[in-house]
Amino acid sequence: MNKYKFLGIILHFFYRILSFMTRKEYFYAKNMKMMNNPNIIVFWHRKIFTVCNATRIIKKKASIVSASKDGEILAEVLKREGNELIRGSSNRDNIKSLKEAVRYAKKIIHWGLQLMV
Repeated sequence: MNKYKFLGIILHFFYRILSFMTRKEYFYAKNMKMMNNPNIIVFWHRKIFTVCNATRIIKKKASIVSASKDGEILAEVLKREGNELIRGSSNRDNIKSLKEAVRYAKKIIHWGLQLMV
């Protein structure tokens, strides 16, 4: 086990503790068919824990995560939260990750994309 994966496990442990202590309210769409349609969720890095909490009710979901070493930390957290992972970044493997995201969207999987400032 490399150090990035280990840090991801530790971070996920702290995330679960914080998640347990926060109050959550879910607002469902009036037409539940909308919840089953594929969605793209775009968010900033600093909102990662909020998005993980909010998307916990979605069963099939995937996330695009950086292919870098520090992306391994986030990948471990998201994998433990039930996300399928699409590895890639804007610099490396960008076309490959986009094609894989489209493939997931065709399988009716909700997927998220992080934005960096």
